[in-house]
Amino acid sequence: MTTVNDENEECSFCHTKEALYRYKVESTKVWCKECLRKQCLRKALGEDGEDGEDGKDVHRFQIENKSDIQAYTFLQHHFMKAVDKEGISTLAYVMRCIRGGTSPRLLNKVAEAMLEELRALRMHGMGRTKTLRWNPSSIVGEAMKMGVMDTITDYLQPDTTLDAVVQEELALLQNGDGAILLSHKQFVERIRRFFTDTAMVDKSFSSTISLFFEHIVVDDSDDCSMGLCVDYTAFLTFMGWKEPKVANGVSVMSKMVLQSTSAMKAFGEYDQEGSGYVQRADFCEGLKKLGYNLAKADLDDIAILFEFGERKGEVQVDYGAFVEYVTQQESILELKEVESRLRSSIKNRYKTQESLLAKLTEKHTGHFSYFDADEYHSTVQDLLGSELLLTLEECNLLFLRREPDALTGLVSFTHNQFVKFIFEGNIDAYGVDGKFWDEHSSHDVDIGLLRQKCSNIVTNIVTDIEARTGTIEGCQESVVTRLYDAFKHHDWRERGKMSLGSFAVAVRRSGFTLTRAEILVLAQHFGSGRGSDVIVPYDHFLDWAQNGSSLKHFVNMVPPQKEEEATLKRIDDGIRQLSHLRPLLARHLQEARKAAEE
Repeated sequence: MTTVNDENEECSFCHTKEALYRYKVESTKVWCKECLRKQCLRKALGEDGEDGEDGKDVHRFQIENKSDIQAYTFLQHHFMKAVDKEGISTLAYVMRCIRGGTSPRLLNKVAEAMLEELRALRMHGMGRTKTLRWNPSSIVGEAMKMGVMDTITDYLQPDTTLDAVVQEELALLQNGDGAILLSHKQFVERIRRFFTDTAMVDKSFSSTISLFFEHIVVDDSDDCSMGLCVDYTAFLTFMGWKEPKVANGVSVMSKMVLQSTSAMKAFGEYDQEGSGYVQRADFCEGLKKLGYNLAKADLDDIAILFEFGERKGEVQVDYGAFVEYVTQQESILELKEVESRLRSSIKNRYKTQESLLAKLTEKHTGHFSYFDADEYHSTVQDLLGSELLLTLEECNLLFLRREPDALTGLVSFTHNQFVKFIFEGNIDAYGVDGKFWDEHSSHDVDIGLLRQKCSNIVTNIVTDIEARTGTIEGCQESVVTRLYDAFKHHDWRERGKMSLGSFAVAVRRSGFTLTRAEILVLAQHFGSGRGSDVIVPYDHFLDWAQNGSSLKHFVNMVPPQKEEEATLKRIDDGIRQLSHLRPLLARHLQEARKAAEE
């Protein structure tokens, strides 16, 4: 695509002469930015449009990175089969708003979640007469929020925080001083006091924000006339939701980048018997060998989540479970995708190990045949050219995953090691990936061990709440609320059950240190269906997780007065449940007395 600077040219469709573009050099058509955007959208939706010589790929004009092509292809080929075009237009705008800086993995998840959501809406009779109403608590809502919040934050008044805006408005609504449904004009006026003047004159800002919360009013209401309006309550709820706080150990692990082979080797040095377990002190030493010199409190918070084994009266850490969990975190899986693209691009460009080695030697002439972490980014980018652009952070993480000791700054890559890494390395050597959901068997996983894992998490949450509040009273209620809220966030239809994908996201977001294989086993254990089609009633899972041995810690710490009250309540409940047996018992007693008299 090229910019047109000829003053005599005009848009082939609206005839404006501002900001003109040409798709191909030989093309006779010229587009202005707005017509180009509309045509892009029509093409993304599969609608009829002006194809002409520009061909079917014209919708890729508005795509700024390769991730978007994947998302739009998904939209174009799948959504038309599921919903009406009115729904699709909303989806297209959603994808445009969240695309910036979003990984391909998240885009695919969003697309799949949207498809599932739309199919459900269609099955419930959603048609052309209604507008799709995105529930702010859905998985799709989370992804939408990323793009919307970025836009909103850019336009906020100085010294104003989004959280303060939301809390103030929610308070007004709760006091009855706020409309639930607003016209577009009312919506803009309502939020005007929080945003800059630039935002108020930027039509794309207000239209983008209100678009997500459009609602069709069939009858006149007190707040706005019949027609299109904005669901203001949904807007505030959407902006005010916060991701559940997880255990400290889970937060620390989210920043770790490990390679399973080197990690297992480091811990194995302390496991002479090959049992798969080590003492907590040895586990912490193993982490230090891998370059993670963490505070003792952080090390303990991680270790306690994986203390399952017991030998000679001492609780042992299952280091294999730790390595498996860390190497299957979302950040690592995304890093694997980056690494896969890196390998593929370099292989396609240099074809053989010899040619790649020659290129490295040429780059480092007069230099030792190695490069350290500081040189890794420039070396990789020089090898890739413009074919694949990697950020400095991505390159640093790739280097760190390959050489965990790089945290010390003393590790380097030799040319031969790098060539072997590209042509012979096995990207799947550290964790299950690919066609996983249909391949794993429950025979590979110990259900008892899984319950212990979940129990450790619940115990950790109880301890965390106790530390923050200074009291154990109310901890159980807080734990229950915290866990159920995390799952209900993904069950916006309030069905009490969810698909495997949603269940997996909820489990990990709640802080349970389960691998994907273990999540699948639990989904099949509590749910119905096979493979990726399983449907899980998550309340069964949460009850099972909370009633593990970890809550003995809580029960034993309940004040005596509370225990007595609880006991009396159980007795009263038992009496009420047995009351219907009283006539039967009286009759049997009367018959027994007669028999005794005779």
